[in-house]
Amino acid sequence: MNTPIRYTDEKDRAYGVAGMALALVIWDGRSYLASLSLDNPVGDSVTFSPAFGFAGNPRLSASLAWGELLRQFEISTAMLVGNVMCRAYVYRSTSLAADTADSLRLMIRSHGHDSCSLDEDESDIVFNKTRRYLDRVFTHSGVAQIARHLADTLAANRSLTANEVLDILAPLDNL
Repeated sequence: MNTPIRYTDEKDRAYGVAGMALALVIWDGRSYLASLSLDNPVGDSVTFSPAFGFAGNPRLSASLAWGELLRQFEISTAMLVGNVMCRAYVYRSTSLAADTADSLRLMIRSHGHDSCSLDEDESDIVFNKTRRYLDRVFTHSGVAQIARHLADTLAANRSLTANEVLDILAPLDNL
């Protein structure tokens, strides 16, 4: 089965992982990043800090717990969309195909339902907001240059620590 997340080769995967890291940082989730590795199995290229994957805390109010679950869903959505957009816009210099966007929307709906019990309309709001924002991000020439640098460095080194990734992405703060 061909999905928008299936990589065509190792370079495509490096760009996808770079897009995920970039989206994570843009969504103010840099504290969640532990490392990136192309040597890990597909789907495990990003290693998260223990803070990501919130499973609940009896000391938090229900609204704070819900807010954290929703925040992590939004970050996951951004990472998935960032993966696909970086590969399309930056690596292949193409737009996001309509069928790819539709597949992404279905994946986000499923994840929204499973992680936060969101209905389709609620998940679509998160997806559409994320897509519009990341569309502007990944079509920015400065961001594309940073994404290429991260993908090339990851491909050459096979793995990067969070600090190495954040050093490469630091110029984002100036754009």
